[in-house]
Amino acid sequence: MVHIDTINIDSLIKAYTKFEQFRKQLETEQEQAGAIQAFNSPRETFREAAIEGLIADPEIWFDFIKARNLTVYAYDEENVQSVLLVFDNFAKELQAFLHSIGALRGALP
Repeated sequence: MVHIDTINIDSLIKAYTKFEQFRKQLETEQEQAGAIQAFNSPRETFREAAIEGLIADPEIWFDFIKARNLTVYAYDEENVQSVLLVFDNFAKELQAFLHSIGALRGALP
């Protein structure tokens, strides 16, 4: 079992905070592009987190990766809207993950 207290999660918290800032302001095309840029999802990290019991279903996280990859290959309005549609669910899953590892201490959005 992974001992989360021995892992530095500062970069994860910073990325989450930045993502939340962007996610809550999606009116302009520039804000949407910034939010998509802040939307990160490393596949191997999710796989390991599932193995260690830190997340319940890695397939949900793999779906986030698929959504993010839509904008890597073709940045068009349809792909942008597809990615924006998963933001709320991604935020919910990420908050649940951070809560499960004890990282939610009132400092997060």
